[in-house]
Amino acid sequence: MTDIEQMSDGQWNFKPSSDVWSVSEVSEHIALSEGLLFSIVQKILLAPADDEKAQTLNGKENQLLLAVMDRSSKAQAPEVIRPTGKFATKASLIEAFKKARDQTIEYVKTTRDPLKNHVARHPAFGELTTFQWLVFIAGHANRHVAQLEEVKTNINFPKI
Repeated sequence: MTDIEQMSDGQWNFKPSSDVWSVSEVSEHIALSEGLLFSIVQKILLAPADDEKAQTLNGKENQLLLAVMDRSSKAQAPEVIRPTGKFATKASLIEAFKKARDQTIEYVKTTRDPLKNHVARHPAFGELTTFQWLVFIAGHANRHVAQLEEVKTNINFPKI
């Protein structure tokens, strides 16, 4: 999220249309999503493993990433991660995202949890292992970085 640190207020808040999120709104959604999705992973691991179901999902990570990155299909964000101006400043939003992302990265680097045999349903992508949920977290952020880039390429996007 370093590119957004350099944006002017006009760029940060620019909305191409009333039904399209601004860079600020997309960034808030990414920041809120990171922690929520990671907490879902933690909750999934508390449930019993389902080796049989997990086996049927093995190896679907690339397919999942392609589906997540497909911006031709739009989804409505759950209320809890819709942007509402929760962060007082751009800096506090960026800091919240970095903190949540660092937690996710540290977990992935150090975990010994059995990520490939715990399963939970994702509302858009069906059954996923906790490993696939972690793949989804990264793909979700990248999907919305692409959305930020779409806003920035709008002909009316303010120049510095």
